[in-house]
Amino acid sequence: MSTTGVSNYFFENWAKTYSCIPKLYFEPQTIVDLQSIVCEAHKRKEKIRVVGCGHSPSAICTTDGYMISMKHLNKIREVNKDEMYVEVESGVTIQQLNDELPKWDLCLPNQGSISELTLTGLVSTASHGTGINYGTMSSYIRSITLMLLDGTIKEYSPTDEFLYWLATYIPRLIPYINQFYLWHESTHSLIIEDRCDKIFNFDCLFRQYVNEWAIPLKETAYVLHKLQSWLDENQHVIRVHFPIEIRFVKRDTHVMLSPTSGELEGNFCYINIIMYRPYEKDIEYEPWWHAFEAICLEVNGRPHWAKAHSLTSKTLRKLYPNAWDKFHEIRRQFDPHDQLVNDYLHRMFEE
Repeated sequence: MSTTGVSNYFFENWAKTYSCIPKLYFEPQTIVDLQSIVCEAHKRKEKIRVVGCGHSPSAICTTDGYMISMKHLNKIREVNKDEMYVEVESGVTIQQLNDELPKWDLCLPNQGSISELTLTGLVSTASHGTGINYGTMSSYIRSITLMLLDGTIKEYSPTDEFLYWLATYIPRLIPYINQFYLWHESTHSLIIEDRCDKIFNFDCLFRQYVNEWAIPLKETAYVLHKLQSWLDENQHVIRVHFPIEIRFVKRDTHVMLSPTSGELEGNFCYINIIMYRPYEKDIEYEPWWHAFEAICLEVNGRPHWAKAHSLTSKTLRKLYPNAWDKFHEIRRQFDPHDQLVNDYLHRMFEE
């Protein structure tokens, strides 16, 4: 399976809301295996998507081309306690880091509500935790090593400006991320009640539909009042599920298409709405989704890259007026024939 690929492999995300059967499915064991797969795909002009834990509630990983799982490229290569960073391969999970870092009196600066996620998935979608003094996971990357479509391996750091930040924020457009250096905080500088996953994680209960947007912090009260008014007025249309998750995130200053960076000033509030799927039952959610997105757009909100939304390139360009075209200019240097773009991304990137 490592380099030959498996046909008729059925992929389904955790919520069982999106699935696909890729032309070939791969689980490379080594970097050499990965180079072989990528180079062959590039030669054959096959579409390529990379998958981590499959937890994204969207079609971000689906493909009818080549699907590459990084589950075996998951080593923690180095932990540097003095300089407080860790070097890892792209398949490493947050749970692995939560198990290993306390042994070195270190911890993640922040994290989201679950740990069954790859660090690469979090970084490449600008995912976040909670806390007004903490940016997205992308903002903690110190350097990154990428494998390009021709198999070339290159390391980028913040001094590489756009090439570096291109790789740190967007949903797996440059998916062959082989290793990271990630800043951490010493537990000596914090009041620790428990491991960070014990503090931040919670049970997601049922499989679910999810929609999450970042809005300017100053618009939080307005948006919440508008959502409450809509729910009061539409009780006959739909009954929504609890909770509505509200989290606060520090503005990113260097991550080009992070929902919390760019032209908008100040810090941000993430609002996440949920409709559960108990026993995998299909639940009507569309009216609530459409209303939520419309209200967020009123205040120039931006959708979470890992989560399903309805926006196309026309609207996204308006939300990222200074970064959108610049990003695509750089993206085409890495992927001139859109081999890394699936149907889901094509809807967002189509000119």
